[in-house]
Amino acid sequence: MWPPTITECECSEPGYCLRHQCIKGYWQHRLCRRQPSVFAAYEHGIGPGQVQGQSNGEIPQTVDTPQQGPGLLQRGMNFAKAGLRHIAGGMSSVDDAEYEARLNVCRGCNYCDQAHLVCLRPECGCFLKIKARWATETCPIGRWQTVMDPTDNRAEA
Repeated sequence: MWPPTITECECSEPGYCLRHQCIKGYWQHRLCRRQPSVFAAYEHGIGPGQVQGQSNGEIPQTVDTPQQGPGLLQRGMNFAKAGLRHIAGGMSSVDDAEYEARLNVCRGCNYCDQAHLVCLRPECGCFLKIKARWATETCPIGRWQTVMDPTDNRAEA
């Protein structure tokens, strides 16, 4: 990998760092690999994105490891598949009550990017404000299911 690593950083790419128990974006990852002072900060539990006081090597058993979600290409493919299901299902949508119920379930999930309402599961990555509205869609971990009513003609209206 270029540029070469000059610290003891073990990560091969940006993402969740098991050693330092935080998510490192492109620049945090690069600095950890190239700047001894930044690597030392991570080692002491005070690097950017770390939980204050969390020491090296200890993985809390009660904390769900953060996810970054699928990459842009995978998100696009997942969304295209969802779009095709939506079209094949007659472009039917759920009612407002079901839509809000689905969004509330998502908001309470560890895999939901709260700021952007995006599902961070690798098999999803969809914008929840769109996906939760479509009757053909389901939560990737089964928290809400499809709602298909064959007599629903709202897509034709």
